[in-house]
This record gives sequence, structure tokens and C-alpha cells, in this order.
Amino acid sequence: MGDGAVGRQGEDAIAQGRRIEEQLRWMLSGQHFEHALDFGCGWGRFSPRLIEHCQHLWSVDLFRDWVERASAYPTATGKVLDSPQLPLDSRSVNLILDIMTFQSIESDLLSAHYAAELRRVAVPGARFISLYKRGDSWARDQMPKALGLRDYNPAYFSVGTEEIDEDGASYYFLVGEITDV
Repeated sequence: MGDGAVGRQGEDAIAQGRRIEEQLRWMLSGQHFEHALDFGCGWGRFSPRLIEHCQHLWSVDLFRDWVERASAYPTATGKVLDSPQLPLDSRSVNLILDIMTFQSIESDLLSAHYAAELRRVAVPGARFISLYKRGDSWARDQMPKALGLRDYNPAYFSVGTEEIDEDGASYYFLVGEITDV
């Protein structure tokens, strides 16, 4: 993980990040948000892209050194996730980004808890963008309901499919608005 994360066979984390960034650039084009949350920010490879589209970025992860690196920008604040509750105020975030974080949560119950937390910190109409592994049935079937995504449409799952991991698995973006907060 982190600096050592690998994408396609022989592809380093920088090349992988660039491919994901291309999709984010397209999805965020022309939009600006007051507060964005990078949930599971890792070492912050998407922080520069998010900062271009928000006034303030919250970078949240389990590891202090990653959070510090991801929030090393004047308009970013890092928060170490040291409890199951997100360290943010309710209804305070307009954009939530999850790049392969939910797939690393090994419990459906804990995934549901974090989805509820994301729903809690989202303002009505907040944009949610998640990249997840195609075989992740929780993300595909439960996450849209757990987040209260409005007008959830399975077609969103076909946006930006790419092989990212060494195992050649397909990944999909889920994009929607959190309205039922």
C-alpha cells in the first residue's frame, strides 16, 4: 500500500494514480465544492486534484504519516482515524471521495458503519465518488442504499472501468448524490 501500491503489472503507483486522476478530472470538471473529504486518503496522491475543486480538503486515514503527507497543503487538514467515528462535524462536507477504501474494510458491518458516518458528515446533495473492485458485492449492492444515494442508477457502475490491480480485476466508479441525510 502507500508508495508501494502497484497497478497494472509493471505499473507503479504514479502511473496508476494518473489513470485514476484522468477519470476524476472528467467527473469533477467545472465543479467547485466548499468542503471535500478524501476518505482513506492514503499518502495523498489525489489531494492535488481535489484541492483544485474545493476550498478546503479534509484528509482522513488510519496512518498519521500518510495523513500528514496528504494534508501538506495550505487548504487541507488531516485527521487520523483513531475511532470508528469520523472526526468531522455533521453536515459539513460537499464532496466525498473514496478511492478503494471500502474494499479494504473486511467487515460488512464496519463498512455499513462507515457509510453511515459518511452520510452523517454529508450535506444534503453532497457528491459521492467511490472506486471499488468489481467483485465487491457490498459496494455494488449495499453501499448506494447505506449512503442514501438519490436516483441511484446501476449505469454509474460502468463509468471508468479499468484494470488497476496486478490480478487484472476490473474496478468501477460509483457516482451519486447523498440526499437522504
